[in-house]
Amino acid sequence: ILLDIINSLSKYFSAAYYEVGLYHKICAWIEKNSERDISTQDVAEGLGYSREHLTRIVKSIDNESLSDKIAKYRVENIKSLCEAEDLSVAEIADKLGFYSRELLCKYFKYHTGISINEYRKLLRHM
Repeated sequence: ILLDIINSLSKYFSAAYYEVGLYHKICAWIEKNSERDISTQDVAEGLGYSREHLTRIVKSIDNESLSDKIAKYRVENIKSLCEAEDLSVAEIADKLGFYSRELLCKYFKYHTGISINEYRKLLRHM
């Protein structure tokens, strides 16, 4: 019985180790490619797994969707460019693959609740 328990635990920890390793690969791939407009399918193709499998892995690790994970990295890139460089909103949009300044502004506001200009004002007051 003890051997069965040990084998079961071993399988469980092997699966968990695999999932965590794949989760880190997912995050690294998204981070590396988040300066362009990427989809969940792009991530799946880039890593050689099904979109559904990657979605399950991300959901099991941090309880968010793969598309939410992509959005977080994209928003962090926008914030970085607002903080580190003196770029116009149009230049940031172009650099990150948004079709227009307006689309970038809507995307940022949707994901953060504030506009890019409001975010920049907050940075100046810190």
